[in-house]
Amino acid sequence: MVLKAPPLSPVSTWTGFYFGLEVGGAVSRSTVIHGPNDPFIATGITTPLTNPINASGGVGGITSGYNYQVGQFVFGYEGDFSFASLSGTGNLLAPNFNTANSRTVNVDNVSTFRGRVGWLVTPRWLIFATGGAALAGEQFTWTSPGPPLTQQNADQYAWGYAVGAGVEWKIERISLKVEYLHIGLNQIEFDNTQMVGGPGFFSTDNLVRPNIDIVRAGVNVKLDSLPAFLPSFLPMN
Repeated sequence: MVLKAPPLSPVSTWTGFYFGLEVGGAVSRSTVIHGPNDPFIATGITTPLTNPINASGGVGGITSGYNYQVGQFVFGYEGDFSFASLSGTGNLLAPNFNTANSRTVNVDNVSTFRGRVGWLVTPRWLIFATGGAALAGEQFTWTSPGPPLTQQNADQYAWGYAVGAGVEWKIERISLKVEYLHIGLNQIEFDNTQMVGGPGFFSTDNLVRPNIDIVRAGVNVKLDSLPAFLPSFLPMN
């Protein structure tokens, strides 16, 4: 009597919406330079104001997206919002500036909006590349030890790009992933007239352009049905 091997349990499709959580670590690097309205430029001083400002810390937040499987390929998009705790300080450079003064860059949140293209090594293992837009919230602090001690803070958002790659493993409705993202932000301008006497006395401005590298892990849950506000014609299975 011939015995047949039991059939393999089917692996559900990757097609569908998902949401999840992610957590990881990040490092950033930035340099403070003269802005277009900085009067030092008129005197021929164009060197950076500070040494490179390096920061590291944690990131964590939520993510959601949509996958569409075609054979061994998976296409989709993903968006995420992460709280961040990146902070770094650099002192001003001699001989042009007082090295007791410092500039601090804080990144407290990062969002990305990306497309994804992946290839299934096996029905459960996906390797993917991703790229799109990024948005980061930054705080910039000028500090002069005085006496008296003087500080000025400014908050601003910066747009940029995000590119990266990762691997994801799926079982039923749950998937686990590890990914790397590089984020390059546009230069943003901070005015510190308050620190140096205010308008009409002496005004200056600084430009900052941080780059952020993130390594993080995440867990996603695939939705079995569409939320009520989404079109019913989108495929799920």
